[in-house]
Amino acid sequence: MYLAAIIGGGCRGVKLWDGAHAARWPAARPAVYSAAMQIILPVLVVIAMLATLGTLLVGVFWMARGGDPKRANAIMRYRIWFQGTALLLFFIFMMLYRR
Repeated sequence: MYLAAIIGGGCRGVKLWDGAHAARWPAARPAVYSAAMQIILPVLVVIAMLATLGTLLVGVFWMARGGDPKRANAIMRYRIWFQGTALLLFFIFMMLYRR
């Protein structure tokens, strides 16, 4: 594959890859971590979602009970962190397992 061909020029240009380089690279290994990630990542997503739900319920209960507003605000900030973590893990999950 030539760089000029990628850019849209002719066939002359800088060669990016050829068969001679393939011999120097190690053979493709099967992804050992793939089986572990298929188990661990969904579990982490569920744990993060449950942590978000639990923190939300505790924060709402704390505000409804009439407790310290600063404490309720701190609990809701924790909920935002848990929710962001859950969304990030879910995004990674969707990117890895899309077909």
